[in-house]
Amino acid sequence: MITFDVEILLTNIPLDECIDQAWNGQRFLVFQKLPTKGASHFKFFTLNDEKYLAVANYYDGSTYSIKSVIYKWNGGKFNKFQEIATEGAFGCTAFQINNVTFIAFANYHNSQQKYSVQSTVFKWSGGHFVKLQSLQSYGAFDVKSVTINGHTFLAFSCHYSGSSHNTDSFIYKWDRSKFVLFQSIPTRGAFAWHPFVISGHTFLGVANYYDSSQKHNTQSTVYQASGAQFTKYQEISTHGAYDMTSFEYIGHTYLAAANSYNQRYNINSVLYKWV
Repeated sequence: MITFDVEILLTNIPLDECIDQAWNGQRFLVFQKLPTKGASHFKFFTLNDEKYLAVANYYDGSTYSIKSVIYKWNGGKFNKFQEIATEGAFGCTAFQINNVTFIAFANYHNSQQKYSVQSTVFKWSGGHFVKLQSLQSYGAFDVKSVTINGHTFLAFSCHYSGSSHNTDSFIYKWDRSKFVLFQSIPTRGAFAWHPFVISGHTFLGVANYYDSSQKHNTQSTVYQASGAQFTKYQEISTHGAYDMTSFEYIGHTYLAAANSYNQRYNINSVLYKWV
């Protein structure tokens, strides 16, 4: 029997399949290979006590207009459950609103190299996912959901507009039946959002990769949910930041920023401590 919370799912953009590895008590063994097309992201989620795995497919070698795939666990392995139309999908997330499950895909660009391609949200209805709406984004690399005081938000990190990396990223808010634009956040080649909570306060960190002055040593930013908007709380020094994550250890909260490049690739990534 496989245990889901100790699986590792490896995404390799140049390859045509991803590997699901299972823990045998001592090490990971290959458990299942999933056919993918330039896979960029996995999202595992539970719906009606069933287990699902969404795969964001980016590129098949000839086109970015390809299907991303949702797999369903059948008790022994994952089987293809549903295909979802995407355009160079680079990220996905699953979330619930009022016990209804949604899945959102961050679309980077289409086969015409158009970066203003819209990202998409799908809603569970009638035993499968149906398209709910398209949301404006520009070269979206990531999408994260966050719920604050009963209100659900979707944050898309917009990496490139087609002419500049200095482009706004968008935060949408659920408004009873659809998402509406809530706030535009100035970002610089944004790669990823990371929501986290400290002492009941919700924060959103954005990993900025590159600005249009051709510099990778740009500031990444932490925003705090404050009243009617997200306000800038703190800037942190990063160098071609790809990602952020946070964790708690012995009563302290830490924020890690993954730095990828600053005129060279052998650079330090940084761990920050909340004080």
